[in-house]
Amino acid sequence: YPETDPEDIIESLKDFQEKLSQAAIEHNKSPVSPAVTMSLGAASCLPRPGMSPIELFKLADKKLYEAKETGRNKIVLGSTVEVGV
Repeated sequence: YPETDPEDIIESLKDFQEKLSQAAIEHNKSPVSPAVTMSLGAASCLPRPGMSPIELFKLADKKLYEAKETGRNKIVLGSTVEVGV
């Protein structure tokens, strides 16, 4: 959402994780947890002239893989500072 603070983004994503945890969906073959967990990558930006939305999507995707690689069931937030703003 426009004008959403990074802290609010993290809180919203934590709410998603908590709801999933409360659902306690079995995941017997997981090496991480006996229940389904959710890793999330997100990105925020202040748009700049000529900026493509693709940059933001790529950053969010990068953060998702970072969350998975650092232990799963995590949230990693990036900003467009990381893509040369």
